Amino acid sequence: QQTKMKSVVLLVCMVFVTTAKSCLEVTTESWIFDEERDLLFQNSNIAECQKELFEHEGFMGFSFQEESSECRVYKALFPSSDPPCKDCTATTSMKFTNVPLYCVEPDRYVDDFAFCVLLTNMCKNMKESERRIGKLESEKQMLKQDAESLLVTLDTKLELIDFKLTKALEIENTRKAEKLAEKEEQQRLEREKEERARKERQEEGFQCLQREEFEQQHPECTDYTVLNDSRRSIHHGDGTREGAKPLKCDDTGLSYTSPDWVGAGWYRMMGPAGTRIPEAPPGIWQCGTKASGWMTGSHPAVAGQTIDVIFCFDLKGYKGYSDCEWSTQGKVTHCGNYIVYYLENTPHCDLRYCATNHF
Repeated sequence: QQTKMKSVVLLVCMVFVTTAKSCLEVTTESWIFDEERDLLFQNSNIAECQKELFEHEGFMGFSFQEESSECRVYKALFPSSDPPCKDCTATTSMKFTNVPLYCVEPDRYVDDFAFCVLLTNMCKNMKESERRIGKLESEKQMLKQDAESLLVTLDTKLELIDFKLTKALEIENTRKAEKLAEKEEQQRLEREKEERARKERQEEGFQCLQREEFEQQHPECTDYTVLNDSRRSIHHGDGTREGAKPLKCDDTGLSYTSPDWVGAGWYRMMGPAGTRIPEAPPGIWQCGTKASGWMTGSHPAVAGQTIDVIFCFDLKGYKGYSDCEWSTQGKVTHCGNYIVYYLENTPHCDLRYCATNHF
């Protein structure tokens, strides 16, 4: 009976070896496991399972289950009617005679079990090496493709950078050219301005001696105070109290006295406020005050001419008041290139003399 069982096992192994080309691996074999006769090892691996088979005398084979890490060592090999185990490895401890070891070379026979294990492991290592080499070749090809793609991308980016640098250089050169042209235009305008000023001085006909005589006759043309607070402009304010704030007054000794007002005397309107006192009512809540000051009549048209004028303060639209609700008397002198005014302190507050660049 034992001889018959060995013949069956040998036949099974020969069939497997011819199919799987290995003397140790069996992937479709299922044997009956007897708990009293056979051995069971948990948390094992294929190498430990082989070792257990070799170290236990009289045992004929083992099977190893990858999924459960379960090793079974069989004392007798009785084929099971159960379905073949999945992803498992099984072998026998019998010495094989005339079993071709195809993974080494054809027509080679091994009858030593330990040598069969050694060759089988060598065969596995060779196959694993071939698999890894194939994988490395595939990865090498992928890396080569990635490198080629990266080079194409890099070339594209370098071309884009070169294009941007070229455009930036063109823009910079254009900007420099524009600045140079702007500077030349500014110099030209300054020359024209100087030439116009020179011609204006010639047209005015004021020679040095004549100018001295003119100034002696009209000392107010040189001895005056400048009114240049930007809030004196007729454009400062929107006709409301809030829009005109902070409110100022052309009278002395007050906490809200205009910053450029020093009391009655000769004054010259200058920027950024304006160059002249307006000849028309500016409206209420303008020029940084409540009642905005303006001049009745017209300015003198001839250099050296001085006229008496009346300055009104516009309060029209407020409780029935007029555009000349209060007034002061004053004078205006034409000094050639500019106008000066003799102005009195305002009769009330908040009242203030306005400025404009137009009559």
